[in-house]
Parts: sequence; C-alpha cells; structure tokens
Amino acid sequence: MSAPLPRFAVVGNPDNRRVTLFTAAVRAAGLPAPRVLPWREVLREGARFAPGETVRIDSPGEDAEVERLLRGASDPARVEGTARWYARFSDAVR
Repeated sequence: MSAPLPRFAVVGNPDNRRVTLFTAAVRAAGLPAPRVLPWREVLREGARFAPGETVRIDSPGEDAEVERLLRGASDPARVEGTARWYARFSDAVR
C-alpha cells in the first residue's frame, strides 16, 4: 500500500506569477494541483485547511483590492497604513 499523495494549499493571489509557477511545479511533480485560497477571501472570511494539507503562504502583493483590505488606504504608494497592513496580515496568517 502506498502513502497518500501530498496535498497542498496556497494562500495567494490566483493570477500572481508565484502562485502560477508553484502550481505548475506541483503538477510537474505528478501531484494534484494545489488548492488556491485567494487573499481577498482569506482576509474577508478566514480560511480552513484539511488535515495533512501542506500550506504555502504567498505574498499578498500585486493586487490593488488586497492592498486596500490590508492597508485601509486606496493609494498603495502612500506611506500610511503600514502598521495596519502588518496587523491585518498577521491576523490573517494566524
């Protein structure tokens, strides 16, 4: 009897190149595609993971809506909101 295949989940922005490349690497290894949990949903609703599921937490960057949810500011170039960003990111990761 063989061991079950590893299962992966990725918290990230689905269209982000890192998520896309990781998904391709997992598939190239002959494993099932990882379950992708968009940062937008995780920040709004939280996330649940299956027992034994290996979780990759990817950068929440490169998505304007996710940036607004984390920072509370509409302009990502503004300095304000960095403490809020860190607090909201840390809460989501927990």
